[in-house]
Amino acid sequence: MLEQWIPTRLSPRRARRGARRPAPAVPVITHPRTCPYCLHRFPVSPVVDSDCPHCGEHVRVMRDRETGGRFLLTKEQADALRAEDARSAAGERTDLRERWLAELEQAHGVLPADLERVQRARPELDDAAGLRSLIDTLIEHKRDHGELAALYERRARLDAECGAAFIGDLARARALELVELRGLGAEYVRVEGGGCSACARDVGVRLPLQRAISGSPLPRADCARRGPGGALAPCTCRYLPDDSA
Repeated sequence: MLEQWIPTRLSPRRARRGARRPAPAVPVITHPRTCPYCLHRFPVSPVVDSDCPHCGEHVRVMRDRETGGRFLLTKEQADALRAEDARSAAGERTDLRERWLAELEQAHGVLPADLERVQRARPELDDAAGLRSLIDTLIEHKRDHGELAALYERRARLDAECGAAFIGDLARARALELVELRGLGAEYVRVEGGGCSACARDVGVRLPLQRAISGSPLPRADCARRGPGGALAPCTCRYLPDDSA
C-alpha cells in the first residue's frame, strides 16, 4: 500500500498563500478524502486532480495498480509513484525476457539472437509478443504430438502471464497429450494433478482413452486456477496412462 507523507499543518496565513512545507520523514496513511498538503478533509473524495479548497494546492489523484485503491498525492508523491511504476514495469519486462529465453533455450535451443532477429524484422513487437512469435514458429515446425503439447502449454503460460486468454491453447495441449498416449498404446487414462478446484474434482477418475479423446478434454470449462496475485493461471491437471485392471 502506498504511504503518504503528512506535512506539518500550515498556519491559516500560509495556507491562504498556498505555501508548501516539506514532508517529515515519518510515513502515515491518510484518508483518501484528506488533502496531502494541509490535511483538509474534502467533502467528497475527488476522483480527478483537483485544487484543495482550503490551501489552494493542486492535489493529484492516482490509483494503486494492484488494488485499484485511490490516493490523494502531492506533485512530488505522484511523480515518485509514476517513476516507481515505470521501474517496476521495466523490471518485469526484463525478468520476463530472461526467464523465457532461458526456458526456450534449454527446451528448444532458442537463443537471444533469435528474439533480436524477430524484433528487428517487426519493431512493433515487445518482448512478450516477440517470445510468442518464437513459440509460434516452433509450433509450425514440430510434428511430434508430445512436443506440440508442451509448446501449446508454454504459449498458454506466457499468455496467462501477460494477461491474455490462454484456455484454448491449454485445451489443445491436453488433447495432443491424449493423441500421444494413443500412439504409445495406452487404452485407459486417469486425471492427475490439482491445479484448480474445478479440475481437481476429476482427479483419480479412470476412463477409456478414446472416450477422453472424443469428450471434452481438460481443462474443464469452469477451470479457474489462480496464480500469484490472484490472476487466472494455466491449470496443472492432466491425463496420464492408467494400465491398472
